[in-house]
Amino acid sequence: MAQAKGLLGALVLGTKTPDLLSEVLAVQAWLNLVSADLAAVQHWVSPRPDSDGLPLLQREQEDLILAHLYLAQGKAGEALSILEGLISSANAGGRFKNELACRILMALAYATLDDRMQARQALAKALEMAQPGGFIRTFLDHGEVLRSLILECRAVIEKSGQDELLAYTDSLFEAYEKVASGDHQSTSHQRSMVVSAIKTGNLVEPLSEREERVLRLLAAGLSNPESRRNWLSL
Repeated sequence: MAQAKGLLGALVLGTKTPDLLSEVLAVQAWLNLVSADLAAVQHWVSPRPDSDGLPLLQREQEDLILAHLYLAQGKAGEALSILEGLISSANAGGRFKNELACRILMALAYATLDDRMQARQALAKALEMAQPGGFIRTFLDHGEVLRSLILECRAVIEKSGQDELLAYTDSLFEAYEKVASGDHQSTSHQRSMVVSAIKTGNLVEPLSEREERVLRLLAAGLSNPESRRNWLSL
């Protein structure tokens, strides 16, 4: 993580094109969010220009970061205001991963507001969307709060007789238990597996567009102007 931040910092200093700089700063904000450096993410928000002029995909990614930040700050209402518009936009454009991410965040926002029914409804839709693709990491990334919501949804799913969705939900719990027990591979081994999977196209769960960009950035190393241009052209 520290290496990625360092490389992105160097890229920020070397990027002069406004559109590219905006995207690099957004990736930097995302990494700060992942590492729980909320002050740094807030610093990105404060001077952030109006996003209306940005390409649609970049605008959605930046709004997702902002919704994450609001949730982390306990501003669930502000997060919901962003997510409602994002879901409509992502759904209309067929951007599955963005819509899935929004629905999970919406469930967490409603849970923060103690609206468990709305939280379960949002999460149930996310589970139905994710089940055919077997998405796991997308849910694990949100930790114990989401796990408790999934448990509530499981009871409803079991009563409804949706066997395939129930089996998928149980697979999520198994994955949570493995993480909790420390039954996971070393970081270096995971990294080598991910790089191999990207090259062969054999990812069990597709990386998000932003995750692919960060990984390719690390792979390129940004050691020279050519590698910087190659990454920015992805």
